[in-house]
Amino acid sequence: MSQKRSLKNLEEGLPNGFHDAKIKKIDIDYEKHFLVLELSIDVSNMDTNLPEYRVGKIIISEFLFCVIAQPDVSSINEVPWISGSDQINPEDLPMRLPDQLPEGTFVHRFFINNWNAFLYVVATDAQFEWS
Repeated sequence: MSQKRSLKNLEEGLPNGFHDAKIKKIDIDYEKHFLVLELSIDVSNMDTNLPEYRVGKIIISEFLFCVIAQPDVSSINEVPWISGSDQINPEDLPMRLPDQLPEGTFVHRFFINNWNAFLYVVATDAQFEWS
């Protein structure tokens, strides 16, 4: 059996993490507990100041739920531009987590910079692949 990975594990394996990534597509399959985030990820050398993007997918195969906070209406038509964080204080969540979550559950949030809002993901396993 393969080792389960969190979004923090995936982020640490990318050149710039999820910093300045752009969400292209979110696909949620509630029946199969599957969530796919397709992202344009900055893979450039931070010293060059020239962004270089490559498309990749976060595949969450043991997805419990996600919450997308209401965006700032003035920027709703812009491509969501994110940063990732697993440093979450439960009191800062917009929802109350169930008391009994499966062992190994992680909570990760993405700050959608241009929406001034958060995307929260609660799951037990995540994979990453380049498109």
